[in-house]
Amino acid sequence: MSCRFSVKLTQYTPLLHFQGEQEGACLRASEVKPALDNFIADWLQNHPEDADKSWILSEVNRHIAYRYRMTFTPNGEPEHQRAQDNMPKRPYFYMYRTTNDKNKTVVKGDIHRLYFAAMGDDAFDGNGESKTKGVFYPKGMTMTILVPGDRDNRLSDLLKKLIPPFFALHCFGNRSNKGFGSFGVKEINGNPEGILIPMQLAQYAPNQKTLYYVEYGNQACTSHKEYLDDVFMLSQVIKAGLNYTFVNDNSYYKGLIFRYFLDPNKQDGKEIHSEKRFIKDQMLCLGGKKANTTNFVRGIIGLPQNYDYKNFYTHDKDFAVEVSHDVIERYENPIHFKPCGRYLFIIPQIIPDKMLATKFILHSKKKNRSGTVIEEKQKTIQTPSDFNIISFLDYCVSEYDNDRSELIENFENRGATKSIRSSINRVESIKKAKTKEKAQAKAGDKNNG
Repeated sequence: MSCRFSVKLTQYTPLLHFQGEQEGACLRASEVKPALDNFIADWLQNHPEDADKSWILSEVNRHIAYRYRMTFTPNGEPEHQRAQDNMPKRPYFYMYRTTNDKNKTVVKGDIHRLYFAAMGDDAFDGNGESKTKGVFYPKGMTMTILVPGDRDNRLSDLLKKLIPPFFALHCFGNRSNKGFGSFGVKEINGNPEGILIPMQLAQYAPNQKTLYYVEYGNQACTSHKEYLDDVFMLSQVIKAGLNYTFVNDNSYYKGLIFRYFLDPNKQDGKEIHSEKRFIKDQMLCLGGKKANTTNFVRGIIGLPQNYDYKNFYTHDKDFAVEVSHDVIERYENPIHFKPCGRYLFIIPQIIPDKMLATKFILHSKKKNRSGTVIEEKQKTIQTPSDFNIISFLDYCVSEYDNDRSELIENFENRGATKSIRSSINRVESIKKAKTKEKAQAKAGDKNNG
């Protein structure tokens, strides 16, 4: 006997969709089901007593597909792009209208700065517009699940149990690790579902059953743009840092990944410098303190497809340094952001072994005015051989708490830093969530000590 049930989803942020201009564009089962299958498989691995081999439809390359089907239907109409340039409203949000002129990219419309993508020819349609659109349905979407031949509704019941934490921990579409394509479960078969609190959700987290979160107080997010603004601020604080010294000299904050490796208390009494000093000294020959370090510290928390260092030190537009690897072209940041109601979850992922102690090539090219390469250099840098992402995020929690007052003081509530200041005001603190079992174990260790 088959079982069918419906799940009403609330949408928190736009879904970046490569067919966003099409009517009814929404979540795709081809993306959601494999992720949910993996989530189920991980759960059953830790709870083998709940498993049933008859639920497995297929198993290919260690990926298990379970016996259920899903479809998605949008509820109501999507938010419309604001009319501009005398153009009619479009039935999608965030229109990326892009034209190429002399190898330059001109972008019109509301594009959040968290979004970036490779702009090859295949990224555009026949009208010169990006194929990726941001779709947002104020009334959310409905997912329908069909489970054929479900004896005693056991698989259906497991799905109903796991779907809420699954959506609470996952985003979808392009730039999903930065909070785009965020949904939450509002109802299952018409029955309301509340948002899981962090301690409940931590048991489903992929790395050591640990996650971090921002709990919004009086200054809660009122729009999806504010969620994404907060993700932008936090991701910059954690990795690249904030540099708005063109506004005022104090509007600067060094990325915590660099500070973490420079902290001798965290690195067995040593200071581990980043590749920036190495690039200045060895690649750009700018002099200063001799750089012996070859540590690619920022690479351990994400490697975009095009990782280059424009020569912002000398402002020479014809001199750039690029990072490359023979096999690893792109590595997603293992720190995922997930807007979810009154929470913004920060979810550490498991870092693959391939990213530890991995060598990358720094390749610099200098061109003359005619575009001919007149100088090339190559050097090798390497990611850290050991990195504990939980310890690093613990450090981020502590440092943000210590530095927040200074950040508020240094970033003005106007002009270029206004959105940064607003985000710092909203993000009052970052907290760590533990499962009930872990919290009890820690309390027991303390009592025994």
